[in-house]
Amino acid sequence: MLVFEPIYTDGLAQISYMVGDSNAAVAAVIDPRRDVDIYLDLAREKGLRIAYAIETHIHADFVSGAQALAERSGAEIIGGCSADYGFELRQAADGEVLELGQVSLEIIYSPGHTPEHISLLLRDSQQGKQPFALFTGDTLFNLDVGRPDLLGEDSTRQLAAQLYGTLFTRYLPLGERIEIYPCHGAGSACGKSIGDRHHSTLGNELLFNPALNQQRSEREFVDWLLTDMPEPPRHYARLKKLNTRPAMNTGGPALPPPLAPEEFRQRTADHSAVQLVDLRSILAFGGGHVPGAL
Repeated sequence: MLVFEPIYTDGLAQISYMVGDSNAAVAAVIDPRRDVDIYLDLAREKGLRIAYAIETHIHADFVSGAQALAERSGAEIIGGCSADYGFELRQAADGEVLELGQVSLEIIYSPGHTPEHISLLLRDSQQGKQPFALFTGDTLFNLDVGRPDLLGEDSTRQLAAQLYGTLFTRYLPLGERIEIYPCHGAGSACGKSIGDRHHSTLGNELLFNPALNQQRSEREFVDWLLTDMPEPPRHYARLKKLNTRPAMNTGGPALPPPLAPEEFRQRTADHSAVQLVDLRSILAFGGGHVPGAL
């Protein structure tokens, strides 16, 4: 049976996916977040082996968990073709198929948001030979598309033109019934104004997504897309570099031991040497917190 589990991360508006076949007991995780226990727990609960940790692209808005997941599960890392990767992974070719029992994922080269971007076309033999879903990464969202300006001005127009090609020559010919599963929902800065829905169809996006106006030429699309593009968050460039490097710690952060009130006071007495960070929700923090805590 098809395994299909979206995992939504609040705050980042990021969506990762576990996809596989329960009969074959094998799965892949697409665009894993850094705290990978959620995938390991889910795989254990469903009796699955995680065979692949798939990166649709080099992420700029969150720290990838692909290396951590591979280290802890034995999964093979799959990504697009780029000389920027500084860690071991299989750089998949366009048209390559990853087999997961009766389920398969076909690699579609889909540059535009980034040069190495890939998408994944989902098939399930129980539902015929035709694909029925597309994992679009940061290429196509509900009511929006991925921004092409995160690598600097020199490449922005070229990437925008490549995005046009991906949308109109790779995606739309797949047909209106194809379901769309992106890497982000509303609130992410990876698009100009991403819609509220976490999934869609190509038919729905043709009707309501302004980027898919088929009357525009490539040049008109590029000009339209780059008009009023907001400034990218300042940490994006730093995170993008971080996600190309070998991960320094794949085991996850260790939880510190709890402290009794008196020991806590002693350890935090020297305010110049200690910074307190409150990990509760913003509402709980606003209701009351230790003085000086962030």
